[in-house]
Amino acid sequence: MSTRMEDLRNELLSDVAAHAATVLQDHGVAGEVADQAGAAIADHLADHWGGQLITVPKDYAYRLALRDQAILAEFDGANLPSWPAATT
Repeated sequence: MSTRMEDLRNELLSDVAAHAATVLQDHGVAGEVADQAGAAIADHLADHWGGQLITVPKDYAYRLALRDQAILAEFDGANLPSWPAATT
């Protein structure tokens, strides 16, 4: 059940606030403090980006870079798969 204030908040800002609060709680922050921080983050987005037409990138390059770093961190030279013998 939502409150009247939650009904008034934009769907994107509401989702950002809720997700921020969830992440903070997952990291041990108390529920009420996490909710306040989530609301502050949503307020910041509204204050600084409100009224502008923006496109939110899917962030493929960053995610691929993280994957590549993980692969390189596990590579030690000895774990290179052996190549099959050349056939004619």
